[in-house]
Amino acid sequence: MTPAYVDSFRTFMVERGVARSPERRAEFEAQTAKMIEDAYLPPTRSEFARFALDDRDNLWVGEYRYELNFHESTTWLVLGRDGRHIATVRVPSGFWLMAVAGDRIYGWTRDSLDVRYGELRQLERAHVADDADEVVAYGVERK
Repeated sequence: MTPAYVDSFRTFMVERGVARSPERRAEFEAQTAKMIEDAYLPPTRSEFARFALDDRDNLWVGEYRYELNFHESTTWLVLGRDGRHIATVRVPSGFWLMAVAGDRIYGWTRDSLDVRYGELRQLERAHVADDADEVVAYGVERK
């Protein structure tokens, strides 16, 4: 883990607390510093953190991101049964993918009060020509 990565985690945790209680910034900073000091931080982390199988037995491999950091989208690589890359899916910020069936993905997001709720989204396909192969890139629209 690089110092920059640890700093970005520290900032994320403090700002998440401050968003709810701005007057407690010093408390959140102290709690986060203690948590990081006490934590085991391995020298590296996996590039991928989530895996899912869709209804066609394709493997979806999700990039690593902080579980609660919904300020950035997530990229999923879709691999066919033969291991060939068949698609790249960009899931919008705020959406946590749980399952895929057909052209729909199921997951959850949070509302303005930070309450989780289920959501169904439709996959939209766009064909992209690649030198070696044709790759299908997906966009995700709210259903």
